[in-house]
Amino acid sequence: MIKVLKIFQNSLELEALASNKMRLKPSFPNVTRTLLLILLLNGTSHAKEEREDVYTRNCIPCHLYLPSSLERMFMNYLKTYSGEQTFKSSLKVFLKDPTEEESLMSDMFIEHFSVKDKSTLSDEELEKAIDIYWDTYNVRNKLR
Repeated sequence: MIKVLKIFQNSLELEALASNKMRLKPSFPNVTRTLLLILLLNGTSHAKEEREDVYTRNCIPCHLYLPSSLERMFMNYLKTYSGEQTFKSSLKVFLKDPTEEESLMSDMFIEHFSVKDKSTLSDEELEKAIDIYWDTYNVRNKLR
């Protein structure tokens, strides 16, 4: 973030030099612009960290020890529920009440590892975790 601020500050100084209006003290609009940029960058990075924490804390630790990766499970869900909304809603329903009948995992996988326990996350946290999961493995948006 410091590099971004230095680049931003340097660009403001270059603008001032180009227009022959460089002053020793920064003008109020430049200070305001700089403060707004700092607040914007700080706020978005904090929000992203908060969102990722739900997924990182609650999903990844259990799946690290399974032979089927989260990416492979994502692809199974994507093949079955091709649209984003159906993918997310079906995954949410399954995570709230997982059953063998609704699982997309093979019978052999379920025999060895069983069906996961019900999620203890709130609806809001579950939706955030699913959104992060979708954003992490969805290749459609990355191909554009």
